[in-house]
Amino acid sequence: MRMFWFQLFLFCGFWVLLLAENHHYTYISLMFFAISLAIWFLLSLKRHLLVLFGVLGGLLTLHGYYFTTSYTNTVLFLLYVFLVAVFYLDKGNFRLYVIIHSMFVFVLCLLKMEAIYGVIFFHLMLYYVLYQFKYLHHDRLEQQEKYNQLKTRYRQMKRTHLKAEKAARLEERTRIARDIHDSVGHQLTALMMKLEMLAIQEKNDTYRDLKQMVTESLQETRKAVQALQLDEYEGIAAVIQLIRKLEAESHLEVQFTLKRGVLNLSLTNEVGVGLYRVIQEALTNAMRHAEAREVQVILGTTADNQLSFTIQNSILDTNLWEYGFGLKTMRKRVESLKGKVNIYQTENMFIVSGMLPST
Repeated sequence: MRMFWFQLFLFCGFWVLLLAENHHYTYISLMFFAISLAIWFLLSLKRHLLVLFGVLGGLLTLHGYYFTTSYTNTVLFLLYVFLVAVFYLDKGNFRLYVIIHSMFVFVLCLLKMEAIYGVIFFHLMLYYVLYQFKYLHHDRLEQQEKYNQLKTRYRQMKRTHLKAEKAARLEERTRIARDIHDSVGHQLTALMMKLEMLAIQEKNDTYRDLKQMVTESLQETRKAVQALQLDEYEGIAAVIQLIRKLEAESHLEVQFTLKRGVLNLSLTNEVGVGLYRVIQEALTNAMRHAEAREVQVILGTTADNQLSFTIQNSILDTNLWEYGFGLKTMRKRVESLKGKVNIYQTENMFIVSGMLPST
């Protein structure tokens, strides 16, 4: 929108120069100005562009021939319209407009009989440069469109792959849980019943102790079976799944770094959930407010063997930021886990860093 108003400003500026040349028929020039201004606004609709540019060039040529004393300002105005047409017209229409525009300029110079050869040479050079620029610009737009299509297709395939992987993983876990329940669970139950019978027959407390051990083993087996039937992640694994999900569903590209010793840390469930929520909020904040495409997530260890984290992304708007609800909740969550978090902004980066305790 800013570019449109800037172009309109230049458009009106050229008309001021043309009106300054015409002192006798100002009202006619104002009529030409009103019609050309209406056409200029119609260009923003981006429909029938070749016709609109052709009519606009014809109006300027007629006005330049009948109501101006010199062709210079009119030719410069036509050149400006030609430059604008470079960004509006596609390849096919642009070729036709080059011919139409050349006719307007050459006819005007021929009728005015002013330095026609110099103008022709200048326009030929300009046409060549702008024509090459138009082709390069069009090719770049095509490449960008193909890249966006490929990226969209890649994200769709990635989402499909994640869903298939999730379904296959859940199916395999369910199969393992069923096998454990049908084999180990039944055998432990049978062993427990035999130990109970021996304890009654032999009157020996040793069998009862063995039965208690088998009972505890059976309970642990049931817990393992239940855990296998759940598709949940904890700690670092949950963070990795979060990053994969966000990359598949958005434009975000996350550079995830695990430093030495991180995988050896033992985290409680509360700390694991806290780490997940901190990174989730930081990545969401980067997508929503900074419009960042790349985010760095770094997990490491401190000197006293605690978990350190850093999430940073580049920013375009360097205005002062304020603590929103999400950042306040993040700070309270980390502090409730006896951790520390620092949130600050540099000249071109927004950084969330801190520490969480390990067991």
